[in-house]
Amino acid sequence: MATKQTSCKQCGICCTKGGPALHSADLDLFRQGLIPYSDLITIRKGEFAYNPVTERLQATQNEIVKLKGSGGEWTCCYYDSKSKGCTIYDNRPMACGVLQCWNPEASLALVEKDLPAVPGHA
Repeated sequence: MATKQTSCKQCGICCTKGGPALHSADLDLFRQGLIPYSDLITIRKGEFAYNPVTERLQATQNEIVKLKGSGGEWTCCYYDSKSKGCTIYDNRPMACGVLQCWNPEASLALVEKDLPAVPGHA
């Protein structure tokens, strides 16, 4: 019988599936200059994106600001593949701190909720 996972194994799979969406709780990361705007992408309302709750590609209901990918892939720009770790771990977005791949309910509850205003837009 396999042992049930109860902690992060630092495999990096979550980081290679895309940068996290940002939430209002992450605004201080920008105010303090810990994450520059140049490391963001915006998915506009109505654009198609993968929704992990429905597990399908669908039109977004809101504008979503995310950390950008690196190397032409969706791997989070702050993921270091050599160390299999986050280069901004102590200042990572809320969604990263909540994520538990073995128990995804808390993370899935954040999808398209409590999103910040898109930087540079009223």
